[in-house]
Amino acid sequence: ALVAALVGAGWSCVWLFLLRLQPFLDNVVSLTIIAVGLCQLSVGIWVTTSNGFGWLIILSTGFTGLLLVMMRVWIPFATTMLHTAVEVLQELPAMTLVTGGAIIVQGLWVVLWSLAFAGAAAVTGGPALFGGPVAILLLILSNFWTMQVIKNVVHVACAGTAASWYFQTNERHPTRAALRRACTTSFGSVCMGSAVVAVLRTVRMVTPRHSPPQQSLGAQVICTAAMFLSAQLERLLVLFNHLAFTQIAIYGFEYGHAAKESYRLLLQVGLLPLAHLALMQGIGWFGCILGGGIAALVGAALVPAF
Repeated sequence: ALVAALVGAGWSCVWLFLLRLQPFLDNVVSLTIIAVGLCQLSVGIWVTTSNGFGWLIILSTGFTGLLLVMMRVWIPFATTMLHTAVEVLQELPAMTLVTGGAIIVQGLWVVLWSLAFAGAAAVTGGPALFGGPVAILLLILSNFWTMQVIKNVVHVACAGTAASWYFQTNERHPTRAALRRACTTSFGSVCMGSAVVAVLRTVRMVTPRHSPPQQSLGAQVICTAAMFLSAQLERLLVLFNHLAFTQIAIYGFEYGHAAKESYRLLLQVGLLPLAHLALMQGIGWFGCILGGGIAALVGAALVPAF
């Protein structure tokens, strides 16, 4: 496990180095979308040979290709922003320390939450708040909420650092100042925005995924559609919060004002910010998947019986 973790950390450095290379940077967005399409096609073919329902995944490959055609006009802008982000990270590497610290905090929280969850699950009697379904539900909500808060604090800190770099505020320690604002004056807004996503995610988690066999076909279709729409609503909320938290980091708005400004921005420029954000997140996930695959292969190679 330690070797795999070290391999993952090493891959992170390699990935950042690759992003500094202009030829790779110019093509990484297109390569990411193509790689996603090839993965979908491979999984679809494999599932089709297994149970015959893989044609749905193969069909989604066509939508990925259509997405590449529709987004090709936005790829140059996304490439420019990615280059800027790499430049900011090189000049202000303290953001990497903030991210690493957040990972440690999340790990400690998971350990603490796991102990609390095990204790609540073991309690069969007593008040409902100390055991039973209510306690489990509250613990699930607290886990989602806390993880969202930690992630969004990092986002506000990094966005504030990038804003200081862009506006040339000449702060001596811009990352420290942005992190302090994220954990003090903007912390209430971070918690408010995180709670919206956490509540929806909790509702989706406790909602049954499969309809009872005796349920009518119409009811099953409605339940499936409701689950799909709730998943898309959660994704939209996460993307919208990303814009709102950026407003909070740059201008110090409270969450309600930041949400209104983000909505006004979308009305003015359309879906470009969301499309750009989806492209950037796709590149990040592409790097994570590659790093995870390499670390898994190295770890498996070190196991004699594998």
